Amino acid sequence: MAEARSMAEQVARARDGSASRPVSLWDREDRWLIRHLLPRLVALRVRLTLRDYGRTQAELASRLKHVPVEVPDEGALQRAVRAGRVVRGLGRRMPFDAACLVQSLALWSFLREQGLPADLRIGVTREEALAAHAWVELFDEPITESPQGVARFGTFDRIGS
Repeated sequence: MAEARSMAEQVARARDGSASRPVSLWDREDRWLIRHLLPRLVALRVRLTLRDYGRTQAELASRLKHVPVEVPDEGALQRAVRAGRVVRGLGRRMPFDAACLVQSLALWSFLREQGLPADLRIGVTREEALAAHAWVELFDEPITESPQGVARFGTFDRIGS
């Protein structure tokens, strides 16, 4: 329990420390992440167009269920947060709709392939109008946004590691 809390604190520190840093083609690790995440975003957008979310998520989960989940070190947590930042940056620049669901599925499946215990969350709110949102968490800590940003969404779906 204390270890999970410590991991969540590390995720929060990494997220808060890199939140304003833009994706850079000059950065070697950002380029590596772009090379791996961009095709995934495109494939998931196509897959969600041709199939529904349920089938897409089930296929991903089936493929990933045999990947062993490991306890990450601090470097792995920082790379996970960086991957989240890159996915969000790419999602905003796509010539097609790559909203939170596409971005979250891409990030979740990527992190799970890396052996990280990522959870895909989907929630809804009805504050002003009905709205839905998807995000990825590590140790119950959102990777790409603040806990306050997702707190208003009641989670109805959680796909875990």
